[in-house]
Amino acid sequence: MMSVNILPALAVPAGYVVLLTAALLVLVPDWRVILLLLVAQYGALALLWGQMATYAQGFVGLVVGLFTVLILYVTVRQTAGERWVETAVAAVPPWQMAALVVALVGVWGTAVWLAPEPELLPRTLAMAGLLLFGLWRFFSAQRPLAMGVGSLMLLEALMLFYLPQNHSAVAVLFLTVAQLAIALVVSYLAQKTAPTH
Repeated sequence: MMSVNILPALAVPAGYVVLLTAALLVLVPDWRVILLLLVAQYGALALLWGQMATYAQGFVGLVVGLFTVLILYVTVRQTAGERWVETAVAAVPPWQMAALVVALVGVWGTAVWLAPEPELLPRTLAMAGLLLFGLWRFFSAQRPLAMGVGSLMLLEALMLFYLPQNHSAVAVLFLTVAQLAIALVVSYLAQKTAPTH
C-alpha cells in the first residue's frame, strides 16, 4: 500500500490563505466574518507551522488559535450584543480598497524577492502579510477588539519568523501563552471600554 502525505503540498496554498485572510481582516467590519477569517487563518498557520517544525506543534497552534477565537467570540457577545457590525461595508473608502490592492501586490513582490528558496515562499508570504496587515489593523483601529486582532497577527508573524529557528517546546509554550494572554487582555480592555446600553 502506497502512503501519500499531502500536508507538505498544502503549504503553498496555506501561505496564500494566510495572506488573503490578513488582508480581509483589515477591511471586514462584521465580527462574525472576522472570527471565521481568524479560524481559517489559524488553520492555514497550523499547516505552515507543521511544515516548519512538527505537525504536533502545528496542531497545538491550531488549538490555541481556536481558544483565542473563542475568547474573542465571548467578548464580542458580551460587549456588542446584537451589534455585530461596527460600520457599514459601503463605508469603506475607495482609497482604502486601492491601498489594500497595492499592499497585496507589494507583499507578494517582497516575499518573492526575499524568499531565498522556493520552499520558503509560503512562509515568507504569510509572514510579510501578517506583519503589514497586522500593523495596518492595529494602527487604524479605534477599539481594543480591533487592535487585538492586529496584535494577534503581529504575534503570528513573529511565530513564523522564530519557530523555524527554535522549535523547542519552551519556545512554543511561551508563544502560545503570549497569544492567550493577548486575547485575555484584549477581552478585558474591550469590556472596560464598552459603551453602556
